[in-house]
Amino acid sequence: MIILFEASKYDSWFLSNQYVLESEVLLIKYMLEPNPGRVLSVGCGSGLFEFILRTRYGIRIEDCVEPSPDMARVAETRGLRVKIGVAENLPFPDGEFDTVLLNGVLDYVTDDVKAVKEAYRFLSLAAI
Repeated sequence: MIILFEASKYDSWFLSNQYVLESEVLLIKYMLEPNPGRVLSVGCGSGLFEFILRTRYGIRIEDCVEPSPDMARVAETRGLRVKIGVAENLPFPDGEFDTVLLNGVLDYVTDDVKAVKEAYRFLSLAAI
């Protein structure tokens, strides 16, 4: 099941619900500190969270996977490298990343177990 969102509606909802946005950003910040290494954000949407983490807290997330081309285009304008894809079949080789961020993604995937196994597949051995 792939649910596509309109990027402007996604951002406007979070921007008009600042407490939700800030609490989620701070939780991700807490989990990624002090040094997450090379991070992949799966289901990055418009890249709003990654943008805030970079500009406010210096946490760099540069690589993303997103199923919606419209959301991916917005994320790219925020400086992210985005590949179109789904969590259950990620377009990266084994051991490519130190950290995988699945922020809210498991609610939208067809097979959450497969998505987690796929994320584990490309974690570098140094991170495990």
